[in-house]
Amino acid sequence: AEAAADREEIKRTVRDLEARVEAGFAEAAAERQAGFAEAAAERQAGFAEAAAERQAGFAEAAAERQAGFAEAAAERQAGFAEAAAERKAGFAEAAADREEIKRTMRDLKGQVFEHSYYHKADAIFGVYMRRGRKVTSKIGELLYEAVKEERISPQERVNVLATDLLWGGVLYETGEEVVMVVEASWLAEATDIERASQRASILRRIGVKAIPVVAAREWPPETIDLARQHRVLIVTDGVIGYNSWLWASKSLD
Repeated sequence: AEAAADREEIKRTVRDLEARVEAGFAEAAAERQAGFAEAAAERQAGFAEAAAERQAGFAEAAAERQAGFAEAAAERQAGFAEAAAERKAGFAEAAADREEIKRTMRDLKGQVFEHSYYHKADAIFGVYMRRGRKVTSKIGELLYEAVKEERISPQERVNVLATDLLWGGVLYETGEEVVMVVEASWLAEATDIERASQRASILRRIGVKAIPVVAAREWPPETIDLARQHRVLIVTDGVIGYNSWLWASKSLD
């Protein structure tokens, strides 16, 4: 009986040891599991942090590239705009140069044209008048007296004497002594019409029968209409327009 009790005691002791060993194994396994989980979490956090850093690096690099592209595009655009502005300025300058050349050529042609009219005046106006002659000196005297008498201003006298040609004669049809107030130009312009009309008007105020004349090689349609309105005689390339003579001669009435 005593031996049986000892065996039972031994068995209990063995079971207790086995239980403690088993508990130790379970605890150790739990600790290892917890350690594994903690390490895995740390690794996961490390991976996430590294991934975030990489993502941030990618985003920063992409932003830098985008900024670089935008800067390069802006520089290119500025370069294109500058080049376009330079081209436009060059075109404008070239156009201005061409216009200046055209004006210079017209002025030179006009001077030659004006000089030729002085020599051709007798033949041109001889169709309607006789005893044609240059009367600048005579008109200058009349204007001087008119200024003294305060019938016209000194500036008006200067304006009339600046006329390209003052050509006097006697009309075949009426026998009247008249003066042709001639503005000569290569291209007839509104300013030519206005000058001839104004200067003839000044002469009429001092008692001179004056006909405004514009002689030109080229006559734009709108200038012809303006000449009709102001009763200005049209001379084209040395030939008096018959219709214009009809309306210009009415200015003597």
